[in-house]
Amino acid sequence: MPLILLHGNGSSAEDFKTSAMFDEAAGKYRVLAFDRPGFGRSTRPRGKWWTAAAQADLIHAAVAQLGISRYLVLGHSWGASVALQLASRHPASVAGIVLVSGYYHPPPRLGLALAALPALPIAGGVFRHTLLPLLVRLTWPLAMGTIFHPGIISAAFASSAKETASRPSQLRSIGAESGLMLAAALAGGRFTR
Repeated sequence: MPLILLHGNGSSAEDFKTSAMFDEAAGKYRVLAFDRPGFGRSTRPRGKWWTAAAQADLIHAAVAQLGISRYLVLGHSWGASVALQLASRHPASVAGIVLVSGYYHPPPRLGLALAALPALPIAGGVFRHTLLPLLVRLTWPLAMGTIFHPGIISAAFASSAKETASRPSQLRSIGAESGLMLAAALAGGRFTR
């Protein structure tokens, strides 16, 4: 059975590989991990709201192009919202979902509003291309310690994720998705559509 892995905001499909989750799941499933729009090695075309529903439709179309008609989905964080949309929009194809630390009934947080600022036109663009990459690199050890505490961070993850997370294009995607997450929280989860 195919298993689609969907990462959260600020990460990429590679996170599933460096955490060994991909290899572990591959013992039982045909595993596919997609970089959602704007994360990892994918682009995030402008002029479209990349809501959870829009991403679900895009991922469903990609899976269909691979000739897969029925699959399981695992979604982490904002990826859980995408997984829920896949199941509700394409029920004939989704055999089941696993939601890990899902962002589907969240409280609004000031941190999301601040994280959305890099997606703003002009000022956000200047910030993404000048100070923000430097700030991400400087605060990386603190952020990783906070996210993974008390666990150990793999060296492979720490080195690859730092470079990806500090790219201006990824910072724009993180900002845009943080804005969507905040809107979903303020709307009681209804903005994921």
